[in-house]
Amino acid sequence: MKKDGVSYGNKVHYQHHGVWFARNGYVCLVIDTLQLGEIEGIHHGTYNHDMWWWNSRGYSSAAVEAWNCIRALDYLETLKFVDKKRFGVTGRSGGGAYSWWISVLDERIKVSAPVAGIADLKNHVYAGFPNSGRLAHGVVEGHCDCMFHVNTYRWDFGQVAALVAPRPLMILNTDDDRIFPLDGVTRVFNGARKIYDLHGARDKLGLVIIPGGHSDTQPLRVPAFNWFNRHLKGAEPPITITAEKLFEPEQLRVFDKLPADQINTKIQESFTQLAPKNQKVGKETIALLRKKTFGGWPEKDVPLNEKRVSKVERNGAVLESVDFDSQEKIRLGVYLMYRSGLKESQTDRVESA
Repeated sequence: MKKDGVSYGNKVHYQHHGVWFARNGYVCLVIDTLQLGEIEGIHHGTYNHDMWWWNSRGYSSAAVEAWNCIRALDYLETLKFVDKKRFGVTGRSGGGAYSWWISVLDERIKVSAPVAGIADLKNHVYAGFPNSGRLAHGVVEGHCDCMFHVNTYRWDFGQVAALVAPRPLMILNTDDDRIFPLDGVTRVFNGARKIYDLHGARDKLGLVIIPGGHSDTQPLRVPAFNWFNRHLKGAEPPITITAEKLFEPEQLRVFDKLPADQINTKIQESFTQLAPKNQKVGKETIALLRKKTFGGWPEKDVPLNEKRVSKVERNGAVLESVDFDSQEKIRLGVYLMYRSGLKESQTDRVESA
């Protein structure tokens, strides 16, 4: 929410959820995301700012948001009118992702209700091209970096969900969300249910699917309100108060003037540590890099087994799609674009895509 160049944060847009909780006996702390807060930072480093060094630095904006959530709980614990033993978390889209991170990392969270915040890797990555018959969703193209942790051990998102068990967890989504597809959501739920069953806590896991796309609707939120009431109040009274916006953006503004010593804007440059420039790289460091940073690399190359899937020529340009083996059992695809009449021995500019 911006007015006259001033950011009031995304709390303005989502205030009605906080209002509902407050009017129903909860203390609600609404966290602005790093990118969409009053102090504007960056979530889309690799997504659209070409900050690929984030990966080599081990940085993700998901980590910053997880840390912000932990510190939020620390702050709430300082308030005398807050019950420290009954913390819950909910949010949608990016806020749904933060709900996952904090639910896993901090067991002070007793109840969790992420909304449209998780799918699985089958949804996130492409398995091929449309005419190859092996197309997955590829929803990674619709997400900012805050959706993705530094995945050193190559976990799928279902493993993240399972780590919340056996604490109460309700997964909420719509049936036509193009960036959190229904099939991935149900796979995550079914995987987590197996873990909840092992705990004898099937009643602590819920799934709610509402018709619609990637949008915030009251029908999607009412089950979350009920979930909080059930597990934090021990009662489920009828929802008689609607979630509505009561405040103007100016009323929710925190800073009259942004602090000069704020670090949000460039937090990616200091959140993770760098080794001193003159530090000698020893065998232990090399071994650690091989294990963690390059742990997913194959030990040996495999034949490419490339296959031309399609070729289209128009207005002096050629577009080809090619499938190949990146490593054992990993089939990928590339697009090649070059000028018509180019001989194989010639080279031209290459753009990655």
